[in-house]
Amino acid sequence: MVKTYHRPAKLEEALRLVADENDKNVPLAGGTTLALNVRGVDGLVDMSALGLSYIRLDNRSLRLGAMTPIREIQRSEPVRQAAQGIISESAKNYLTALIRNRATIGGILAAGNFWADLATVLVALDASVTIRGAAERTISLEEFIKNGPRKSLGGGILTEVVIPPAAAGAQCGYSRLAKVETDISIVSAAVCLVLSGKTIRSARVAVGNGSRPIRLPDLEKSMAGQTLSAAADLAARKVPSISAESDIRASAEYRKEVAAVLVKRLLI
Repeated sequence: MVKTYHRPAKLEEALRLVADENDKNVPLAGGTTLALNVRGVDGLVDMSALGLSYIRLDNRSLRLGAMTPIREIQRSEPVRQAAQGIISESAKNYLTALIRNRATIGGILAAGNFWADLATVLVALDASVTIRGAAERTISLEEFIKNGPRKSLGGGILTEVVIPPAAAGAQCGYSRLAKVETDISIVSAAVCLVLSGKTIRSARVAVGNGSRPIRLPDLEKSMAGQTLSAAADLAARKVPSISAESDIRASAEYRKEVAAVLVKRLLI
């Protein structure tokens, strides 16, 4: 049962409250995930007064404050202009409009909602997260997901998501399969390519396997120097080897086959 509620005006105070070993205080962002399970929580530390809701362009990098609602990310013009609009499009596919109005980018990542298509897209775009604790540090979103929120945060607070500028001529695409528009995706895929004429110079490929995004570095390396059609054939052969899970939405085998189809379609 929640016993205390705090609304600090400074990040230092929020960090002190979260780090207090005498109380089980947890950061409160949009509350859409926390509302489902508050067991073991003594106090809430409301992050809404810390100035962490913003969308900024800084040296062409896109900076998203951790408290920025998903709905604002979806509607932001700078976000729409970035990476052929796949950030905005994947944000639009985060559950329902009512939830997007409340859920925040930092909140869904800190809660481990890595099934979100937005997480898959951000991994493909080489996004990083800034964490404030005793000191400020930045790690790749891919590492954050791999280590998990608890270990990655280390008692700190996620304050920002940073998407670096795409290379000149980069082409990005995103696709998904879901039973209905507002459901969690069965599979999602995002591809970002840098082309030299008709040849792929470099690539980043991420697949959402039902629970989290997975990058495919071996496929990325083998795609370099290939034409798009040759890269599509490589994807058809290599993507089915990804790890995937079976759940109420789909079997692991089905996810692997669909992932290969989605990635191949993004390349042709």
